[in-house]
Amino acid sequence: ILNGAENAAIIAGLIIGLNLWNKSIDYAKENTENEKVKRWLTEIDDAMEEAVDKVNQTLVNGLKAIGGFDGIAQEAARIEAKETFLGILSDEAREYLYRAYTDIDALIRAKTEHAVVKAKKKKQGAVLVSEGILVDEAVEAENAM
Repeated sequence: ILNGAENAAIIAGLIIGLNLWNKSIDYAKENTENEKVKRWLTEIDDAMEEAVDKVNQTLVNGLKAIGGFDGIAQEAARIEAKETFLGILSDEAREYLYRAYTDIDALIRAKTEHAVVKAKKKKQGAVLVSEGILVDEAVEAENAM
């Protein structure tokens, strides 16, 4: 037979235990959601880089080679990059994008510009886009002359 103090201690222990259990479940749910968001954000960045690379290969590089990459072509490239980007995204990442951001067009434009700058930095020192040849090959050819 337990006395009143022992009963109160058991009840208090059960309440504390249940509260800790509930907090651990809430933490696990929040952590799981955070991992999903991190995965979606990574997917969004990767998809934009892929879209920009694709548009560079299929549209931009050819136009630059003939001097035809003007303002109209730039806007066409942005539109194509946006469509390609949205087509690459998983349904979950696309839904997250539309839930998390109010101005999708502004976000996509900013991410496109960022991906373009990143692509240019990656190509700098590696490829002459207008020539389509490796810089190392161009240097070797110049040195051979």
